[in-house]
Amino acid sequence: MPPVKLHPGTTLLPPANMGKTLELMSESKAMLMMLNSFSHSLSERLLSAMRHHCLTICNKIP
Repeated sequence: MPPVKLHPGTTLLPPANMGKTLELMSESKAMLMMLNSFSHSLSERLLSAMRHHCLTICNKIP
């Protein structure tokens, strides 16, 4: 196999740790999905609050 240029500071895990690497990748994917879900939920709540605020202001206009 030809040598691969790595970014400075990159560390390679030995093949014996491949299982751990896959486990960490799976955990990272789960955390990312959770953050995306939280972000979407927060965005929806903010939009809902803004709509409510705008409607409240509009209802006060004679």
